[in-house]
Amino acid sequence: MGRKTAGTLVGAALVMAVLPVRGAPREKVERRVGAELIELDYSDVSPPLRSIRPIPPRFQDNEEHAVKRLPHHHSFRALGSQPDPVLQAAPGPLVAATAGPNFDGVGVPNYSITGAPPDTEGAMGATQYVQWVNTAFAVFDKATGNMVYGPANGNTLWQGFGGRCESDNSGDPIVVYDKAADRWVMTQFAVSASPYFQCIAVSTTSDATGTWRRFAYQFSDFNDYPKAGVWPDAYYISFNMFNGTTQAFLGAKVCAFDRNQMLTASGTPGAMQCFQLGTNYGGLLPSDLDGSTPPPAGSPNYFLAFDDVNLNGLNLWKFHVDWASPASSTFTGPTHVAGAAFTEACNGGTCVTQPSTTQRLDSLADRLMYRLAYRNFSDHESLVVNHSVDVSGHAGVRWYEIRSPNAGPSVFQQGTFSPDANHRWMGSIAQDRSGNMLMGYSVSSGTVRPSIRYTGRLATDSPGTLQAETEMFTGVGSQTASLSRWGDYSAMTIDPSDDCTFWYTNEYLKASGTFNWSTRIASFKFDSCGGPPAPDFSVSASPSSVTVTQGTSGTSSITVASANGFSSAVSLGASGLPSGVTASFSPNPVTPPSGGSASSTLTLTASATAATGTSGLTVTGTSGSLSHGAGLTLTVNPAGGTTAVFDTGLKAPRCSSVGSVCDSGPSLLLGRDGKGPEPNQPNTVNASCADGTSGTFHSDESNDRIKVSTADGAPFAAGKTVRIDATVWAWSSPSSDHLDLYYAADATSPAWTFITTLTPGAAGAQTLSASYTLPSGTLQAVRARFRYQGSAAACSTGAYDDHDDLVFAVTPPAPDTVPPTTSITAPASGATVGGTTTVSASASDNIGVTKVEFYVDAALKATDTTSPYSFAWDTTAYAAGSHGLVSKAYDAAGNVGTSATVTVTVSNTGPVTVFYDGAESATTSLTFSSTTTDTQWFRNSTSAYAGSWRYRAGNPANPTGNYGNNGDARMTTPVLNLAGASTATLTYAFKHSTETGFDFFEVRISTDGGTTWTALVHVSGQSASWNLWAPLATLNLSAYAGQSNVKIQFRLTTDVSVTDWGAAVDEIKVVKQ
Repeated sequence: MGRKTAGTLVGAALVMAVLPVRGAPREKVERRVGAELIELDYSDVSPPLRSIRPIPPRFQDNEEHAVKRLPHHHSFRALGSQPDPVLQAAPGPLVAATAGPNFDGVGVPNYSITGAPPDTEGAMGATQYVQWVNTAFAVFDKATGNMVYGPANGNTLWQGFGGRCESDNSGDPIVVYDKAADRWVMTQFAVSASPYFQCIAVSTTSDATGTWRRFAYQFSDFNDYPKAGVWPDAYYISFNMFNGTTQAFLGAKVCAFDRNQMLTASGTPGAMQCFQLGTNYGGLLPSDLDGSTPPPAGSPNYFLAFDDVNLNGLNLWKFHVDWASPASSTFTGPTHVAGAAFTEACNGGTCVTQPSTTQRLDSLADRLMYRLAYRNFSDHESLVVNHSVDVSGHAGVRWYEIRSPNAGPSVFQQGTFSPDANHRWMGSIAQDRSGNMLMGYSVSSGTVRPSIRYTGRLATDSPGTLQAETEMFTGVGSQTASLSRWGDYSAMTIDPSDDCTFWYTNEYLKASGTFNWSTRIASFKFDSCGGPPAPDFSVSASPSSVTVTQGTSGTSSITVASANGFSSAVSLGASGLPSGVTASFSPNPVTPPSGGSASSTLTLTASATAATGTSGLTVTGTSGSLSHGAGLTLTVNPAGGTTAVFDTGLKAPRCSSVGSVCDSGPSLLLGRDGKGPEPNQPNTVNASCADGTSGTFHSDESNDRIKVSTADGAPFAAGKTVRIDATVWAWSSPSSDHLDLYYAADATSPAWTFITTLTPGAAGAQTLSASYTLPSGTLQAVRARFRYQGSAAACSTGAYDDHDDLVFAVTPPAPDTVPPTTSITAPASGATVGGTTTVSASASDNIGVTKVEFYVDAALKATDTTSPYSFAWDTTAYAAGSHGLVSKAYDAAGNVGTSATVTVTVSNTGPVTVFYDGAESATTSLTFSSTTTDTQWFRNSTSAYAGSWRYRAGNPANPTGNYGNNGDARMTTPVLNLAGASTATLTYAFKHSTETGFDFFEVRISTDGGTTWTALVHVSGQSASWNLWAPLATLNLSAYAGQSNVKIQFRLTTDVSVTDWGAAVDEIKVVKQ
């Protein structure tokens, strides 16, 4: 079954209204009615992130991610030509915020940089800070700043999800914390090929290392620069859209995800609702809710961009989403919010100076900077935002506070912060609950290396003013040639636990260079924020995961902890219960003592007919106006679960009938090789792995029980997610113990596949859990190896190690009768093509695509087994006119899907490049052969003619030394088709130095695919100024025009004695006409 996508416009209408805007001329405000629906492509629930091994950074050539600039709609303004009317004349006193933890984020030295810019972004949650950069994230402990997970490639979060969200790691990441729900939201795009995807994940608890609900939506056009915000009725997101084929700018797109459904454990969010704007608008930001007070009921989400036509204010839109009736959703605007005139810093481009280099940095001043932070102060609503502007030829930070965004938006205060001639840019700003502001940014100049600074203001300061700045972290290096990208954004967020502490992250350099950035995370707080902290409490559940069988019950201990002197009664309740499950608390309510805690036992009882599967529950504690919750996962298994019995043939516990649960029971595995009552030890398949014999029962290590169950309560079947619950006894130093889990698809001849390693958190009995996906196989097994110290292995000889297996039956897979789907994605139908054209196809299948075949005019031309599927089509071998392209996709069952025919027109009227290789790519169609190891053609990065690489004939073990004796080294092109041409030329750069008269450099041609050869060049000795490149050589191949089986070969031959340097070739090109 292929994944689905849709872009449906529901009840579309456009209403034009002329509305007055305070402080500005009357203007047209568009009211768009009826959203475009983009269907959910796929969703699932992840295993706990902590159980997923981080994907390490992928080592690849450093890549500068080109900025997709927004088109200007205003006249050019020379930098320094206009004064800034709101430039702060003098800073106030030193910023009064008290600094807190300040530590390194992802980057050098803990992450191998493979691209730039880093897109530095992060957010603070209840106990963790999550930072995400291009293209990796990490989770940090709030109290210590220690990294508790990562760094991991962004697509680690989508492992097991399938599709492009799992395979792509494209970046442009955003992480926000939903403070009202205590959930994380992480999103990045997947844009390695069309169609393009937006991947979004919402955590199921406040723990970022726990499980996540994962979703994917697809676009036919390029969804660049996504920016997200949290709102009570939706998660809102904006994009700058670019044509998927031409990359032309299409305008901003704004969308809404169904937040309620994404937060609900069994919810299905369905389509996201979108509105596409025209090319006049780009760089919109959605508002992101800060604080505990939501916006007024029914309030729209606000989107903001600066006025790119007049450069004298802001444009505001209102997005009202209607989930019950998408045809009634509206997007209204822009309303002009008058502000002070400005000129974009660097005219939106690159001009930021640095010491000790001429390389300048990108300002990204053609758009507002993330975030658009919203806060409801009860007596007024407020938005704060910033962007980079020109101040006498250097960059400064313009900031705004907009009030009354719904009734009559206006700039309450604004200012430009630029206290000296240093560049300040790439800012982010937010407010605490008292209305104090803090703004962080980058700073650089000819004397100041790129560093991180911050400034701020108290709510009582004079409007439009900021206090004097403070260094957050001093950069040590400058970014050198020819890397200009910096940013593309930074992030100032608020700690939800006190709504006062600011957390800021941005990039800097530890040393001069390129692709060697580091990032920093730091916190700050104004002492005046909030006054004395109000009494409060928190709620937690242990364990946070409960499993019951129909007709039984399970318990969890609910703890209510006092904070700030809280000592009132807290009433407990549970929501999200599946059908047939009831919850009770004893006692209820509970009253924690001041500074202490109180507990209640939650009992979850499943009736005999209770709905099976896994649900997310919320335990809520309420005391007066205070309310807090804790997440808890409940799994209800069907009553038909199976208890294993010892199989004398396999010599291991076995569940012979297919069920949804296989349990070894409480006694079958209890103990370890004489250290406890374990019967039939060692209880491993074919007695293949013995246990250690040292120690004492239930003082030292043992496996005592293994249970395997499906996540959805359905019978075991290939592709199902199952959970292993292993009950172990840990030694008194539990951190020395580790549980290694493995699975085998065939229990009769097991090949063990590693799942994960778990470490007990306490001494004594406990259950450790992990999930994996069942492979194909009708009789499978899991192995639990509980060890003292050592490293992961399926079998070991440790004196305290215990190995136990559990064998269970799995439903045989149903025959696959569903054919794949495929379509030609490029070139487009009706296109005119020439030369060598890349033909691409998409293909999907319910099981998996094994290959895609490409046909031209019904003739098979190529086969590709790896996505993205494509081949290089040499159109010069075809007559001018129409030709049909078809793709066929195959799966492992032999099902075949055929695409619709795409008709294109072949036209080759000018010069056509038949072959080119400049040695810059490690992947080449050239072939290499040699008779000796010390005389070969090889790729070398020393003194290239053009670019960084060349082809060298010599000794690869000593690239700057001499070749060997008795050598014959050949470098040969693939078959070149010169059919239909009247002229042809070969050009190449070369130099050579060989023993005169005995060793030779040759260029040869073959017209029969390499069987016979004719020398075009046969030289010996040294080329002119041989240690330099000779002028580009051109050979006339017109005598061979019309031939279709041509190969070109470069050759070095050496005799029995006297060696020399050899030869080098670069920029090989064959053109026909």
